[in-house]
Amino acid sequence: MNAWKRMTAGELARQYNARGTVPDVDRFIADYRKGSAPMYELPHLHDVRYGPHPEERLDLFHVPGKPDASLFVFVHGGYWRGLAKEESVFMAKSFVERGIALESINYQLAPEARLEDIVAQCRRAPAWLYLNGAASGVDTNRIVVSGSSAGAHLDSMMLAPGWQVASGIPEDAIKAGVLVSGLYDLLPVQQTTPNEWLKLDV
Repeated sequence: MNAWKRMTAGELARQYNARGTVPDVDRFIADYRKGSAPMYELPHLHDVRYGPHPEERLDLFHVPGKPDASLFVFVHGGYWRGLAKEESVFMAKSFVERGIALESINYQLAPEARLEDIVAQCRRAPAWLYLNGAASGVDTNRIVVSGSSAGAHLDSMMLAPGWQVASGIPEDAIKAGVLVSGLYDLLPVQQTTPNEWLKLDV
């Protein structure tokens, strides 16, 4: 706990430099795009608006002939300032073939959006799906969220209690989460490079 407080500014910046962990991160991002592009040949709903902001859009890959498929919601990472839903559906065919619908959500990126705005947007996505998903061929009682890095943080904010009732959904609307390499403690984030675009002040 709080080992980051003993780090120098340079070491803290190095620890939170995701690009610095591999020789060429852009190659991996290119792989995301390359793997995701063919998925859009599958039956899907594209650019469905789930909230008022133009970036609040989702793509939903439903399971043909299965009107009650469980739903796997993926939230992309990118340090809250990069990537998009179109780069995050490379797993769609694997899920659909196993009878699971896949949804990838878009949200407004930092620094144009503050983190609390991004969280609010991401929470609107599962709320919209719970209220409207049955018409799109998913079982709204079987919603699981997932994501990596910043996406995992945003998933954790979806799983947190206290916002669901105001959004018109039950507190257990999201049944589970698969969170990978998430950034959950924002205190050290506030003290180093990512705060240049997050601008956290509390």
